[in-house]
Amino acid sequence: TQSTWGKRREGMWRAACRRVPKWSAVSSRRLHLSRRLCDEELKSRKMLADDEYWLKELEVCRQLADSGDVEAMHRFGAFASLASFPSEAFKYWTKASQLGCAKSAHALGMLYSSGLEPSAEKANNTSSNLDEFERVAQEGLAPNTVKAFEYFQLAAERGFALSNHALGICYQQGIGTDIDLLLALQHYERASQARVLDAIHACGQFHEMGWCTKVDAGKASVLYREAAKANHPPSMVSLARLILEEKISSPPSEALTLLESVISMRENDDSLHGKSNTDALAPPPQAPSEQDFNAAVCLLACAYVEGRGVSSTPEKGLELLDDLIQNGYVPAKFAKAELLLFGTNVTKDEKKAVELIRECAEQGHLDSMFFLATSPLAQQSAPPTPLAPPKSLKQSKNFKKVTVEGPPIRKPFEYLTMAADHGHPEAQFLAAKALISGSQFAGKPVVPDSVAGISYLIHSADGGFIEAQFMLAKYYANGLFCLV
Repeated sequence: TQSTWGKRREGMWRAACRRVPKWSAVSSRRLHLSRRLCDEELKSRKMLADDEYWLKELEVCRQLADSGDVEAMHRFGAFASLASFPSEAFKYWTKASQLGCAKSAHALGMLYSSGLEPSAEKANNTSSNLDEFERVAQEGLAPNTVKAFEYFQLAAERGFALSNHALGICYQQGIGTDIDLLLALQHYERASQARVLDAIHACGQFHEMGWCTKVDAGKASVLYREAAKANHPPSMVSLARLILEEKISSPPSEALTLLESVISMRENDDSLHGKSNTDALAPPPQAPSEQDFNAAVCLLACAYVEGRGVSSTPEKGLELLDDLIQNGYVPAKFAKAELLLFGTNVTKDEKKAVELIRECAEQGHLDSMFFLATSPLAQQSAPPTPLAPPKSLKQSKNFKKVTVEGPPIRKPFEYLTMAADHGHPEAQFLAAKALISGSQFAGKPVVPDSVAGISYLIHSADGGFIEAQFMLAKYYANGLFCLV
């Protein structure tokens, strides 16, 4: 059943969309309306119920859109999207996109990528479209990534920088197209020229990791610092991490200042959104996400333990890490395991460290999987596999099955394939070598499987791992793909 507020909202929307006589002052107020319609205050739907002025504003914008004003079409579609009426948004954004509006083409890409796609048989029926979108919003729908990619391409060709960033993500993650890190980097660089902060941060990641370029922490730090000056939380955290890992020469105090700024930004989230936004598609001042906040606290906790930039206070650092672990932040558990493993200002406990790393691996942490696959220490600390009880004992009435607590015991190659399946490029390369050649891994024989090995090799090369790319190039040159 539709809630009271839902009925009220639908009634307001139909009243707002009703055609009225054209105002004499429409032409002079056109720019004023287009800028005010998507201010931050409009995100409060309840305000519409108490302010008839905005209903009149919407009527004017609707008239402008119906009369062929492209900017009004885009703005009206933006408001419809904010008010959870994507059927109207799709209708007006499609018209504006056909008339050459790059922002509307990008908005359609976002609409398709979120799964809010109208069915063909309902394309010309506004009310049934509304019902369809309401159903989609409640039940969810798989996004049409191919269609989204096409609209992002269209908007990027028209010079819309946010679409270049979206295309970078598509090419990096294989969304609606094949993975191509070189094209991803090119689109990120185009978007970064327009000061899209997420794109600048992505370029920094490419230089830091050496994806389609040489590893250059200095270049990465320049990019991170550029975005950090604009208070971009992911860049602030990444720059602080580079400083604390001593990959660039900067005082640790700078890293601590950055981390404390991210934490304070999270605590004062409301102050970041005080200014109104004149473009519905331009990102508002960005507050730290939960991931950025947790990463900042984790780095700060490790700095307290290790005494980087501050006097060493292991108790305070471990307390912060334990709080993050209780909240389910897996990297904090891995960070604590590293501290215990190397005894950094804490009591060294290799057994406890490896146990924590095993737990992290079972929770999907890539570095933990790779550590357990490649570290001799992890292999030495592995508990022996318990022997199965005799069959006669199993059949006895007094036999009780004992459940072993803790993460399951796996072989190193199992951890390697786990990391490879989760997208770790170096793990994919090592698994490919072992499977193609049938050689041993960690002293244990591996059953050869050339098909799986070549698949891992291709994924590793697509992930930017240079050795995999070189090995793949040799296979192409020598015509060795008859293995597959």
